[in-house]
Amino acid sequence: MSTLSKRSSWCLLSTFVSIVILVCVYWYPEDDSRSRGHAYGAAGGNPDTLTKRGDQLNFNYSPCPSNSLMSSEHWKEVRPLHDDCPAVFVIGARKGGTTSLYHYLDKHPNFRGIEMKDEPMDGETYYFSLHYNSTPWAEYIKRFPREEGTMSGESTVDNLLHCKVPERLFRSCGNQVKAIMLLRNPIQRLESNFLMRANFGIYPWHPTSMETVLSDEIDSEIQKLYEAVKDVNPSNWVQALCAFRPTDNLVYEGLYYVFVMNWLCNFPAENILIINSEEFFQSTASVLSQVFQFVGLSAVENSNITSRVHNTGADFKRLPHQQLKLRDIEKLMQIYRPMNNALFDILDWTNVDWNLWKT
Repeated sequence: MSTLSKRSSWCLLSTFVSIVILVCVYWYPEDDSRSRGHAYGAAGGNPDTLTKRGDQLNFNYSPCPSNSLMSSEHWKEVRPLHDDCPAVFVIGARKGGTTSLYHYLDKHPNFRGIEMKDEPMDGETYYFSLHYNSTPWAEYIKRFPREEGTMSGESTVDNLLHCKVPERLFRSCGNQVKAIMLLRNPIQRLESNFLMRANFGIYPWHPTSMETVLSDEIDSEIQKLYEAVKDVNPSNWVQALCAFRPTDNLVYEGLYYVFVMNWLCNFPAENILIINSEEFFQSTASVLSQVFQFVGLSAVENSNITSRVHNTGADFKRLPHQQLKLRDIEKLMQIYRPMNNALFDILDWTNVDWNLWKT
């Protein structure tokens, strides 16, 4: 081939490549998910997942109380009290899938769970919520196995609700630890929690009228909530902090916005992972891969560890699942709707709708 022919061929090839590049640039524009406000998920930069790290939220610290840990740069000067902390804290919500997630973590070859008896209390210690001032650290920490190349953690659901836990955990462990919360439709969470309690004998057993027992319990819990928190709304979330001890009010436990704000104000946002429970139930393997990446565990084949739901909480042969009366749903939605909407705003959960009851 002559030199002229070679030059002509090279020019044609260069022109073709240039055209392809231009087509790629203009036909396939740069992904604009960040500009649309979609925070990237915890694993692989997936903009479609509902799983979010705290530092990926539509959140700033202006709503935080002035005395909260993260409201100033002084938190960076805090030196943790201990250097042997568990690595992972699954903190709630109760009946949000926390026991299942903890069991899935335990099946990872590099994670060691505690108190694994296949019971609702698996992984729970209540140290930071109930025993912080009464149990020595050495007694608490010896519950966690120490093996080269592995990590451990706990799954105390009270940790989401107890208003002092985020600061206690940070002052104890600093940036060493990761906190994971799972948030479920609060009305479904309440119903599931009630059924679990009924199954454990906490409520009087009426085989044909548990619907009435649940309705009476909701009325009682709502009354107690309004006695403790006069104005239940997102702008008044600080007043709702510490209003009840964990487990003291079924309705209160669904005010997720209050608890999420407390954690964001008092714990490093990048060390918090927030999971939508419904997505976790439906896409367990996908969410687990994000959890593993978040806590620093290697990817594994999930098909072998996601075959079972743990702690369903009720014998559904005795307790039919759908027992809420329409009037009770409406009462609960009056409380939850503004809190849900405020939560969705900071999480960018634009396609999640807990404001409609779906049977």
